[in-house]
Amino acid sequence: MSTPQVRAHHTLFDQIERVSQSMLLLHIPLLFFVAFLPYTTSLFGEANAGHFPEDGRALATGLFAGNEAVLLLAQGALFTLVLAQRLNRPEADLPRLRANAQVYWAIGIYWLLTAVARAWMVTAVPFLWLATPLLAFGTVRVLRRR
Repeated sequence: MSTPQVRAHHTLFDQIERVSQSMLLLHIPLLFFVAFLPYTTSLFGEANAGHFPEDGRALATGLFAGNEAVLLLAQGALFTLVLAQRLNRPEADLPRLRANAQVYWAIGIYWLLTAVARAWMVTAVPFLWLATPLLAFGTVRVLRRR
């Protein structure tokens, strides 16, 4: 999980009154894939340093992108769950919670698509990840127009 994701996760818990059973269950994949992230990051780094053949590079890229996608989707599910179960405090910033949920879902799906796309364009996928902030910005812009 990147620093902004960790900060958003902690900010979410500052805005809720209680924790539901389903929120606790949703933390299982979140914690598992956070623990798995250093391994996939290391594999991705080794593959791009030229230590793996092309098919190994595609696998390492897919593992890293898939791992990050699961983390982003779990984060989006957490925000969505808080809103759906009304676990938020009365003074919580609901539009921001909704925006965070939508942004995490959008970015998670994008990273999942790049995990699949790595089979055809493994060298381009890391450059596609650079568009992640633009996707977040675009998602927020679309939400504001509603």
